[in-house]
Amino acid sequence: MDTEAVDAFRAAIGEYHRVAPGAVRTFLTEVDPAWPKDASRHRFLTVARMSDSQDHAWRGLARTVQRISTEAPLPDALRTLAFPDDASRRHRQERRAALATVRPSDELAVMRKDVEDLKALLAQADEELKEAARTAELSTLTVASLEEQLHAAMKRADGDMEEALRALDDVERARAEADILRRRLRDAGCYYDTVVVEQHRGVPDSFEELWERLDDFEGVLVTAGRSKALELDEGERARVWAAKAWNALRAPDSYTQAAREGFNGGFYQHCTSDRPGAVNWPLKQFSPAGRRPTEAGLCRGARSRSRLDRAPRHDFRPAR
Repeated sequence: MDTEAVDAFRAAIGEYHRVAPGAVRTFLTEVDPAWPKDASRHRFLTVARMSDSQDHAWRGLARTVQRISTEAPLPDALRTLAFPDDASRRHRQERRAALATVRPSDELAVMRKDVEDLKALLAQADEELKEAARTAELSTLTVASLEEQLHAAMKRADGDMEEALRALDDVERARAEADILRRRLRDAGCYYDTVVVEQHRGVPDSFEELWERLDDFEGVLVTAGRSKALELDEGERARVWAAKAWNALRAPDSYTQAAREGFNGGFYQHCTSDRPGAVNWPLKQFSPAGRRPTEAGLCRGARSRSRLDRAPRHDFRPAR
């Protein structure tokens, strides 16, 4: 937006949700522009970040545009588009000119010359046929590669849809439990305890935001390097994997909290239980003792130490 549009937008939306000239900012529906605390939930990208090739925002936008352009089907106007082939046209004209100059003659030398010219034209035609065959083969390989990428993208989309449905089921179950608890508090006369003053923050959109919110976990200690974690934001599916990592950290954190409250069982028993408020890890992605996947000896030896992480000391003995 230019300066006049920025001033008009600020006058309409409010000072707390202002947007700088040239910046991009996203808003959710049903926001309250008059609430200052709501402004911090809507991050925006400046022109400097979107134009800096070394910035994570620029890389994410560039990869997103590249992915959308490669996955989108070609328009009908481009499917039948043919580019001019000047070399082939020139060869055809030379061949027609050479054929037009061939005249029957009784002299043997002239006939031999004509034969040599025809052989040269045939050799040239053979080269053109070979080049056309190579072009067709390359086109076939390109189509096969694009179809493979399409199948992989569809498979990833199906997996994301399954996880989204699972997450939606968890949200609906948590919402139903919250409604029951609010109803019980209201029936008990504790009406003000049913009002949520502070809104809970959602799933992080990037590994950078996830790293900033690691203090939310009281029972999980992350020993990874910050630079290695931020490098994951450079991937095309960084937002999806950041959400998966967040849920993977919430499950053991919920288990440690349950252990402090007297839960007697391992992490697998915690995930199979239906305790109210518990955050579980999907059983399809869980590998308990005795059902671990087999890994190669090289990988087992090279990565064995990296799986041994320090953890905070807690007394997990069941309460008596």
